Amino acid sequence: FFSANYDNMAAPDRGSAYSAPDPCSESLEKMTKRLTSDLRGRVRRLANYPPLSREWLDMAEVLQHLASVALSEEKDSIRKEGGSIWERDELCVRYIIEEGKINMLMRTMNEYKKFQYAAMKEGHKAEESKLSMKVFEQSLGVVLKCAFTAVEALQTLDVTQLIEHIAMVLKFAVENIDTAFEDPMCQELLVVKYLDLVFKKIDSLNNEDTVMKQIECNEVVPLVLQHFEKFSPKLEKELQDAHVYFLANLMETESYQTHRNKYITNSADKGRLALLEGRTKELMAAEQDNRKALRALSDNIVRFK
Repeated sequence: FFSANYDNMAAPDRGSAYSAPDPCSESLEKMTKRLTSDLRGRVRRLANYPPLSREWLDMAEVLQHLASVALSEEKDSIRKEGGSIWERDELCVRYIIEEGKINMLMRTMNEYKKFQYAAMKEGHKAEESKLSMKVFEQSLGVVLKCAFTAVEALQTLDVTQLIEHIAMVLKFAVENIDTAFEDPMCQELLVVKYLDLVFKKIDSLNNEDTVMKQIECNEVVPLVLQHFEKFSPKLEKELQDAHVYFLANLMETESYQTHRNKYITNSADKGRLALLEGRTKELMAAEQDNRKALRALSDNIVRFK
Protein backbone atom coordinates (compact mmCIF):
# COMPACT_ATOMS: atom_id res chain seq x y z
CA PHE A 1 0.00 0.00 0.00
CA PHE A 2 2.60 2.58 1.04
CA SER A 3 4.98 1.71 -1.79
CA ALA A 4 2.15 1.95 -4.31
CA ASN A 5 1.02 5.34 -3.05
CA TYR A 6 4.38 7.02 -2.54
CA ASP A 7 4.95 9.34 -5.50
CA ASN A 8 8.19 9.27 -7.50
CA MET A 9 9.30 6.03 -5.92
CA ALA A 10 11.96 5.15 -8.45
CA ALA A 11 13.42 2.05 -6.86
CA PRO A 12 11.90 -1.35 -7.77
CA ASP A 13 14.53 -3.02 -5.59
CA ARG A 14 17.04 -2.15 -2.93
CA GLY A 15 19.97 -1.95 -5.30
CA SER A 16 18.40 0.83 -7.32
CA ALA A 17 17.18 2.53 -4.15
CA TYR A 18 20.81 2.84 -3.06
CA SER A 19 21.65 4.30 -6.49
CA ALA A 20 24.32 1.67 -6.99
CA PRO A 21 27.05 2.24 -9.60
CA ASP A 22 28.07 -0.26 -12.23
CA PRO A 23 28.78 -3.44 -10.25
CA CYS A 24 31.60 -4.30 -12.65
CA SER A 25 33.59 -1.26 -11.53
CA GLU A 26 34.17 -2.40 -7.95
CA SER A 27 33.96 -5.48 -5.80
CA LEU A 28 30.70 -6.33 -4.07
CA GLU A 29 32.26 -5.80 -0.63
CA LYS A 30 33.63 -2.36 -1.53
CA MET A 31 30.37 -1.36 -3.18
CA THR A 32 28.36 -2.40 -0.13
CA LYS A 33 30.62 -0.42 2.21
CA ARG A 34 30.43 2.65 -0.03
CA LEU A 35 26.65 2.50 -0.30
CA THR A 36 26.07 2.00 3.41
CA SER A 37 28.50 4.83 4.16
CA ASP A 38 26.60 7.05 1.74
CA LEU A 39 23.30 6.15 3.42
CA ARG A 40 24.61 6.96 6.89
CA GLY A 41 26.04 10.20 5.53
CA ARG A 42 22.63 11.23 4.22
CA VAL A 43 21.07 10.47 7.61
CA ARG A 44 23.72 12.60 9.33
CA ARG A 45 22.85 15.53 7.04
CA LEU A 46 19.30 15.66 8.41
CA ALA A 47 18.62 18.72 10.56
CA ASN A 48 15.76 21.01 11.53
CA TYR A 49 15.66 23.88 9.03
CA PRO A 50 13.03 26.61 8.53
CA PRO A 51 10.34 25.47 6.04
CA LEU A 52 11.07 26.43 2.42
CA SER A 53 14.60 27.62 3.19
CA ARG A 54 17.35 26.48 0.83
CA GLU A 55 18.56 23.95 3.39
CA TRP A 56 15.00 22.67 3.91
CA LEU A 57 14.53 22.15 0.16
CA ASP A 58 17.82 20.26 -0.01
CA MET A 59 16.74 18.10 2.92
CA ALA A 60 13.47 17.29 1.12
CA GLU A 61 15.55 15.62 -1.60
CA VAL A 62 17.54 13.67 0.99
CA LEU A 63 14.31 12.54 2.68
CA GLN A 64 12.90 11.43 -0.66
CA HIS A 65 15.90 9.16 -1.13
CA LEU A 66 15.72 7.84 2.44
CA ALA A 67 12.00 7.12 2.13
CA SER A 68 12.65 5.10 -1.01
CA VAL A 69 15.36 3.08 0.74
CA ALA A 70 13.31 2.60 3.92
CA LEU A 71 10.30 1.28 2.01
CA SER A 72 12.46 -1.05 -0.08
CA GLU A 73 14.17 -2.39 3.02
CA GLU A 74 10.88 -2.78 4.88
CA LYS A 75 9.44 -4.73 1.96
CA ASP A 76 12.47 -7.01 1.68
CA SER A 77 13.19 -7.49 5.36
CA ILE A 78 12.33 -10.76 7.03
CA ARG A 79 11.02 -9.69 10.40
CA LYS A 80 12.06 -11.84 13.34
CA GLU A 81 9.47 -12.06 16.10
CA GLY A 82 10.82 -9.88 18.87
CA GLY A 83 13.99 -9.21 16.87
CA SER A 84 15.84 -5.93 17.36
CA ILE A 85 16.56 -3.44 14.61
CA TRP A 86 20.14 -4.75 14.59
CA GLU A 87 18.83 -8.20 13.66
CA ARG A 88 16.78 -6.85 10.76
CA ASP A 89 18.19 -5.85 7.41
CA GLU A 90 16.88 -2.28 7.58
CA LEU A 91 19.85 0.04 7.56
CA CYS A 92 17.95 3.29 7.00
CA VAL A 93 15.88 2.98 10.18
CA ARG A 94 18.88 1.63 12.08
CA TYR A 95 21.03 4.64 11.14
CA ILE A 96 18.24 7.08 12.08
CA ILE A 97 18.14 5.48 15.53
CA GLU A 98 21.93 5.27 15.93
CA GLU A 99 22.43 8.88 14.85
CA GLY A 100 19.76 10.09 17.29
CA LYS A 101 17.55 11.64 14.60
CA ILE A 102 14.10 10.31 15.47
CA ASN A 103 12.97 13.15 17.77
CA MET A 104 14.44 15.80 15.49
CA LEU A 105 12.50 14.35 12.55
CA MET A 106 9.30 14.29 14.59
CA ARG A 107 9.84 17.91 15.63
CA THR A 108 10.60 18.90 12.04
CA MET A 109 7.33 17.40 10.83
CA ASN A 110 5.38 19.13 13.59
CA GLU A 111 6.91 22.51 12.82
CA TYR A 112 6.26 22.05 9.11
CA LYS A 113 2.57 21.27 9.71
CA LYS A 114 2.22 24.33 11.96
CA PHE A 115 3.78 26.42 9.19
CA GLN A 116 1.44 24.91 6.61
CA TYR A 117 -1.69 25.40 8.72
CA ALA A 118 -0.77 29.02 9.45
CA ALA A 119 -0.26 29.68 5.74
CA MET A 120 -3.60 28.06 4.89
CA LYS A 121 -5.35 30.13 7.57
CA GLU A 122 -3.90 33.31 6.08
CA GLY A 123 -4.94 32.26 2.58
CA HIS A 124 -1.43 31.66 1.23
CA LYS A 125 -1.53 28.91 -1.41
CA ALA A 126 2.23 28.82 -2.15
CA GLU A 127 1.63 27.25 -5.55
CA GLU A 128 5.30 27.64 -6.52
CA SER A 129 6.33 25.51 -3.52
CA LYS A 130 3.47 23.01 -3.66
CA LEU A 131 5.50 20.13 -5.16
CA SER A 132 8.42 20.59 -2.73
CA MET A 133 6.02 20.66 0.22
CA LYS A 134 4.29 17.51 -1.01
CA VAL A 135 7.61 15.67 -1.46
CA PHE A 136 8.77 16.78 1.98
CA GLU A 137 5.58 15.70 3.78
CA GLN A 138 5.27 12.41 1.91
CA SER A 139 8.93 11.50 2.36
CA LEU A 140 9.27 12.44 6.01
CA GLY A 141 5.90 10.85 6.76
CA VAL A 142 7.05 7.56 5.25
CA VAL A 143 10.43 7.68 7.02
CA LEU A 144 8.66 8.15 10.36
CA LYS A 145 6.19 5.37 9.57
CA CYS A 146 9.03 2.97 8.79
CA ALA A 147 10.95 4.04 11.90
CA PHE A 148 7.92 3.46 14.14
CA THR A 149 7.93 -0.23 13.22
CA ALA A 150 11.10 -0.52 15.35
CA VAL A 151 10.56 -0.70 19.09
CA GLU A 152 13.99 0.90 19.58
CA ALA A 153 12.77 4.05 17.82
CA LEU A 154 9.63 4.17 19.97
CA GLN A 155 11.66 3.68 23.15
CA THR A 156 13.71 6.80 22.39
CA LEU A 157 10.80 8.82 21.04
CA ASP A 158 9.42 11.87 22.85
CA VAL A 159 5.91 10.46 23.28
CA THR A 160 4.45 13.78 24.40
CA GLN A 161 5.66 15.45 21.22
CA LEU A 162 4.27 12.65 19.05
CA ILE A 163 0.81 12.57 20.66
CA GLU A 164 0.50 16.36 20.62
CA HIS A 165 1.41 16.35 16.92
CA ILE A 166 -1.14 13.64 16.14
CA ALA A 167 -3.86 15.47 18.08
CA MET A 168 -3.10 18.75 16.29
CA VAL A 169 -3.27 17.10 12.87
CA LEU A 170 -6.45 15.13 13.61
CA LYS A 171 -8.15 18.25 15.02
CA PHE A 172 -7.30 20.23 11.89
CA ALA A 173 -8.51 17.38 9.66
CA VAL A 174 -11.91 16.92 11.32
CA GLU A 175 -12.47 20.69 11.49
CA ASN A 176 -11.56 21.20 7.83
CA ILE A 177 -13.37 18.33 6.18
CA ASP A 178 -13.89 20.36 3.00
CA THR A 179 -10.12 20.53 2.46
CA ALA A 180 -9.06 17.95 -0.12
CA PHE A 181 -7.05 15.43 1.90
CA GLU A 182 -6.81 12.97 -0.98
CA ASP A 183 -3.14 12.00 -0.73
CA PRO A 184 -2.94 8.88 1.48
CA MET A 185 0.58 9.95 2.45
CA CYS A 186 -0.53 13.29 3.91
CA GLN A 187 -0.33 13.59 7.67
CA GLU A 188 -4.08 14.16 7.98
CA LEU A 189 -4.64 10.57 6.87
CA LEU A 190 -1.38 8.92 7.97
CA VAL A 191 -1.11 9.86 11.66
CA VAL A 192 -3.62 7.19 12.74
CA LYS A 193 -1.13 4.65 11.35
CA TYR A 194 1.44 6.11 13.76
CA LEU A 195 -0.96 5.43 16.64
CA ASP A 196 -1.50 1.90 15.38
CA LEU A 197 2.27 1.24 15.31
CA VAL A 198 2.83 2.70 18.79
CA PHE A 199 0.04 0.66 20.37
CA LYS A 200 1.13 -2.55 18.67
CA LYS A 201 4.24 -2.30 20.87
CA ILE A 202 2.77 -0.58 23.92
CA ASP A 203 3.73 -3.50 26.19
CA SER A 204 7.40 -3.11 25.22
CA LEU A 205 7.67 0.63 25.82
CA ASN A 206 7.67 0.70 29.66
CA ASN A 207 5.82 4.02 29.58
CA GLU A 208 2.20 2.96 29.11
CA ASP A 209 1.00 5.36 31.82
CA THR A 210 2.70 8.31 30.11
CA VAL A 211 1.30 7.38 26.72
CA MET A 212 -2.21 6.90 28.04
CA LYS A 213 -2.10 10.18 29.96
CA GLN A 214 -1.21 11.99 26.75
CA ILE A 215 -3.95 10.15 24.87
CA GLU A 216 -6.44 11.28 27.51
CA CYS A 217 -5.24 14.88 27.85
CA ASN A 218 -5.17 15.45 24.08
CA GLU A 219 -8.57 13.77 23.59
CA VAL A 220 -7.08 11.48 20.96
CA VAL A 221 -9.77 8.77 21.11
CA PRO A 222 -12.66 11.18 20.33
CA LEU A 223 -10.56 12.68 17.52
CA VAL A 224 -9.84 9.23 16.05
CA LEU A 225 -13.54 8.35 16.18
CA GLN A 226 -14.48 11.62 14.47
CA HIS A 227 -11.72 11.03 11.93
CA PHE A 228 -13.08 7.58 11.08
CA GLU A 229 -16.61 8.95 10.81
CA LYS A 230 -15.61 11.71 8.38
CA PHE A 231 -12.87 10.04 6.34
CA SER A 232 -13.51 6.28 6.29
CA PRO A 233 -15.31 6.30 2.90
CA LYS A 234 -12.19 7.67 1.19
CA LEU A 235 -9.57 5.73 3.18
CA GLU A 236 -7.59 2.80 1.86
CA LYS A 237 -8.31 -0.43 3.73
CA GLU A 238 -4.96 -0.30 5.56
CA LEU A 239 -5.73 3.14 6.96
CA GLN A 240 -9.25 2.07 7.93
CA ASP A 241 -7.74 -0.90 9.71
CA ALA A 242 -5.27 1.36 11.53
CA HIS A 243 -8.23 2.93 13.35
CA VAL A 244 -9.55 -0.52 14.28
CA TYR A 245 -6.26 -1.94 15.55
CA PHE A 246 -5.27 1.24 17.42
CA LEU A 247 -8.55 1.26 19.35
CA ALA A 248 -8.43 -2.49 19.94
CA ASN A 249 -4.93 -2.32 21.44
CA LEU A 250 -5.76 0.79 23.46
CA MET A 251 -8.78 -0.98 24.94
CA GLU A 252 -6.55 -3.83 26.10
CA THR A 253 -4.55 -1.51 28.34
CA GLU A 254 -5.08 -1.42 32.10
CA SER A 255 -5.57 2.35 31.96
CA TYR A 256 -8.49 2.07 29.58
CA GLN A 257 -10.10 -0.90 31.31
CA THR A 258 -9.92 0.91 34.66
CA HIS A 259 -11.04 4.34 33.44
CA ARG A 260 -12.81 3.84 30.12
CA ASN A 261 -15.07 6.85 30.69
CA LYS A 262 -12.01 9.11 30.54
CA TYR A 263 -11.46 8.13 26.92
CA ILE A 264 -14.99 7.79 25.55
CA THR A 265 -16.84 10.53 27.35
CA ASN A 266 -20.16 11.19 25.61
CA SER A 267 -22.99 9.59 23.68
CA ALA A 268 -21.79 11.01 20.36
CA ASP A 269 -18.46 9.20 20.67
CA LYS A 270 -20.21 6.02 21.74
CA GLY A 271 -22.30 6.26 18.57
CA ARG A 272 -19.20 6.84 16.46
CA LEU A 273 -17.58 3.74 17.95
CA ALA A 274 -20.41 1.67 16.48
CA LEU A 275 -19.31 2.81 12.99
CA LEU A 276 -16.27 0.54 13.32
CA GLU A 277 -18.40 -2.56 13.92
CA GLY A 278 -18.64 -3.60 10.28
CA ARG A 279 -14.92 -3.49 9.55
CA THR A 280 -14.13 -5.06 12.93
CA LYS A 281 -16.39 -8.02 12.16
CA GLU A 282 -14.83 -8.41 8.69
CA LEU A 283 -11.33 -8.57 10.17
CA MET A 284 -12.37 -10.99 12.91
CA ALA A 285 -13.96 -13.28 10.33
CA ALA A 286 -10.96 -13.09 8.00
CA GLU A 287 -8.31 -14.41 10.39
CA GLN A 288 -8.44 -16.56 13.51
CA ASP A 289 -5.80 -14.43 15.27
CA ASN A 290 -7.93 -11.32 14.79
CA ARG A 291 -10.71 -12.76 16.95
CA LYS A 292 -8.55 -12.44 20.04
CA ALA A 293 -6.78 -9.26 18.95
CA LEU A 294 -10.01 -7.38 18.32
CA ARG A 295 -12.12 -8.86 21.12
CA ALA A 296 -11.75 -5.84 23.42
CA LEU A 297 -12.91 -3.47 20.69
CA SER A 298 -15.80 -5.73 19.73
CA ASP A 299 -16.91 -5.98 23.36
CA ASN A 300 -16.78 -2.21 23.80
CA ILE A 301 -18.80 -1.61 20.65
CA VAL A 302 -21.51 -3.87 22.09
CA ARG A 303 -21.19 -2.27 25.55
CA PHE A 304 -21.76 1.26 24.25
CA LYS A 305 -24.60 0.48 21.86
